[in-house]
Order: sequence, then structure tokens, then C-alpha cells
Amino acid sequence: MTDTAMLGQLSALHEMMRQLVTTVSPPDAARQFHPDLGSLAWYLGRSVYLETYWLRQILNNDDDLTRRVEHLFNPGTLSLAEQCTALPPVDHLLNWAAEIQDEHLLRLANPGMLPEQPMLERDRLAWFLLQEQARNYERMLMVLNQRQLHAASVDYRVERPLQP
Repeated sequence: MTDTAMLGQLSALHEMMRQLVTTVSPPDAARQFHPDLGSLAWYLGRSVYLETYWLRQILNNDDDLTRRVEHLFNPGTLSLAEQCTALPPVDHLLNWAAEIQDEHLLRLANPGMLPEQPMLERDRLAWFLLQEQARNYERMLMVLNQRQLHAASVDYRVERPLQP
């Protein structure tokens, strides 16, 4: 059984990521504001994909879900821009993410739902997932920053430069 405090942190990160997506309009959630960054919706989906990869495909040899969405969230035949464009509507993605994330928390909280694996000892996999979700959350904040910069006037000039 995974430490309950860690499960609480992972659950909070899940919720914070979903909330970030809902703070903007669906078109903005699906939009890339920088060519090197995915959209908010893409990062949410990518975080769900990564958890699914580890908890289902690696631990349980169940690649049904990851195989169906891998082309959307993993580097491969589609560029990042094409992946972002191919995503389902934001509302659908939010519902899908909430359902899958809840299932993952349930699996981590109940020892019998996951096979015995060395990577589960001392919550190693849970720590890894927590770090990856925090990293994706930070990337989502970078997307919001780029959104703000994009909304600013292109001809922005400092009126009074700072003096050293």
C-alpha cells in the first residue's frame, strides 16, 4: 500500500492539473502558445498516459489503453503540433483524465490491485509518478506564461527602463 500522504499529494496534483485546464477557454486549453511546448490539454493527457504506461502496461502487462493513445502523447510519427491538434475535445479529455486518475489512485491505495514488483517497494514508483506529475504541472504553468506573453502587445516597450 502506498503511503497515504503521498497518495494525497498525487491526488492534489491531479486536481491542480485539471483545474489549470478549466481556468482558460477550451480553445486556449487546446492551443499551443509556443512551438516547443504542448497545449495545456496535451500535458494533462500526457500525464495520464505516463501513469497508465507504468501502472497498467509495465506492472500488469496491459497495453490496451496505452496502445490506443500512444500516438497522441509519445514522440513518434506525429509532431507535437499534430498531437495537440488530434486531441479530443477538452471536456472529453477532462472527464477521461479524472476517471483514469481516480482508478490509478485506487490501484496504488490497495495492495491487491497491483502485482508484487521491486519498483513498488518503498513507494519507488509512487515517488516517480509524483515527480513526473509535478514536472508536467510546471510545464503547464509555462504554457500559461506563454499564453500571457502571447496576449501582450507585440510592440511592447518598457516605458521607463530600470537604472542600475
